[in-house]
Amino acid sequence: MSRSDKRKSTEIRSISIEQNYVNRDGSASFKFGDSNVVCSINGPVEVKVRDEKLDKATIDVSFRPLIGTKDKTNEFFLRSTLENVIQANLHPRTLIQIVCQVLMDDGSILAAAINATTLALINAGIPMTDIVVAVACAIDENGVILVDPKGQEIEKSQSFHTFAFNKASLNLLCCESLGLFTEQQYFDCYELSKNAARDIIEEIHKAIQFSRLNPRKISWTQVYRRMHKKGITEEVAKKRSRRTVKIERAIVGASWEAIKSKRNQKPEVRAAARAAAVREGKEKKKQEQAKRKAEKAKIAQATFRGQTKVSKHQARGAQVKVAAKSR
Repeated sequence: MSRSDKRKSTEIRSISIEQNYVNRDGSASFKFGDSNVVCSINGPVEVKVRDEKLDKATIDVSFRPLIGTKDKTNEFFLRSTLENVIQANLHPRTLIQIVCQVLMDDGSILAAAINATTLALINAGIPMTDIVVAVACAIDENGVILVDPKGQEIEKSQSFHTFAFNKASLNLLCCESLGLFTEQQYFDCYELSKNAARDIIEEIHKAIQFSRLNPRKISWTQVYRRMHKKGITEEVAKKRSRRTVKIERAIVGASWEAIKSKRNQKPEVRAAARAAAVREGKEKKKQEQAKRKAEKAKIAQATFRGQTKVSKHQARGAQVKVAAKSR
């Protein structure tokens, strides 16, 4: 069967890759022919308390189609695929934000978004266990399988499939199928998509190789891990912690038994002792006032009898000062 762009049924469109497309922690642009998706990565960054996870990072995916608002179905497919390869446990209580923006839609847009996200994650240095690539295929009215279909081919097809594979063993990570198809047709689509995934992996390898990224600045490379001594177990000397021990001691002028008995006193006994101390202070003050009054009366009586006025000190027995005489 001849296709509109004169490709074979098992052939994918030309691939165009561009890294550092926007000013973010990591970004990339991926094209399948006229289908173009840009992905940007922010993170790991601080996360809100309601979205925080104690043991791993929170992965937030936002898929923005060419027309309309967010696409929840594609967001779920992207998140479930990427959670299998991102090492989120290395960045607990943080947020990795993934934003995919469709610039042109001419079919196989979800596969292009997954490939663009993989490149953006590599560009951002997010640690991953493997690389994810995706391929789309459709089954037309005659039962012919078309790999990487265009928009017009998808509209006329009976079913449409998107497969996501890992790079190491080309195992299936996730799949989305729409329409009517048989089991044999599904497995035929799987095999053809698997073969096409190898071509995409080669293109990604070339893009990474020619981007000339410094492996010393990418956290998942062996050079970076060797430089920063990752994965090396070292014996760390245990820090000795001092225990604070309470020691009860006596105070000068009071033995420990007296302090202990006073501490164990009942509130009634303590209130009675306080009232007795207040009463004793008042009586002492009254005695001092009476003594002062008696001294004042004595001085006044001596003055009344014609005696020379004496001061308080003289009344108490102090010697009288002799006035100096001139020659």
